[in-house]
Amino acid sequence: MRTIILLLLALSLSAASRAADATDWFSSSVPWRFNSGREFPGATGSFAVTTAGSRPAGRLDYDFTAGGRYVGALLFRKIDPAFAELRLRVKSTTPCKLIVRLFDADGEVFQYARPCPGTTGWTDYRIALSQSTLSFANGKGGVVDKKIDFPLRGLLLGVEVPKGSRLKGEALFSDIELVR
Repeated sequence: MRTIILLLLALSLSAASRAADATDWFSSSVPWRFNSGREFPGATGSFAVTTAGSRPAGRLDYDFTAGGRYVGALLFRKIDPAFAELRLRVKSTTPCKLIVRLFDADGEVFQYARPCPGTTGWTDYRIALSQSTLSFANGKGGVVDKKIDFPLRGLLLGVEVPKGSRLKGEALFSDIELVR
C-alpha cells in the first residue's frame, strides 16, 4: 500500500512540475500580433489563430520575396511563474530557422534558434532556458546580464531566413508547454 501511495505522489508531483501555466496559447482571446522584422525591411506576412487538425494553432504566413530576414508572432503579456524549458511543435512549408525570443523583466531579449526542416509533419522542439544563447537589450535601458529574469514580459515565435533568401510559405505553431 505504501508503495502505491508513493507512486501516486511521485506521479502527481511530476505532472505539477511540468506545466508552468495553463494558458490556451492559441485562443482568439490571446493578443498575438504580427511582427515583420522591420529592422530588415521587405518581409511581409500575417499571423492568425487557427486549428491544425483538431489542435489549436497559430499560423504564420511569411513572404521574403521583397527582402527581410525574419517575421514572427509577438505576444506581450506577463508569463509567470519561472520555467526551465519551453516545448512546442512546429510545421513549416519551407526549410527555415525557427526563432523563439523571450522578453525578460529587465528588458533583455533571449533568442533561441533551431533549424526547421520544412516538411509536412510536425517537429517537436525543446528549448532549455539554461542553454547559452544570444541576448540583447530590448530598446534603451535594457539590462544585459545574460540571466533570464522572471516574470517574462512576452515572447515571439518566428522564422528567420538566410540573407538574400526569397522564401515564401507558412509555419504552424502548436502545443506550447512551459516546464518547470
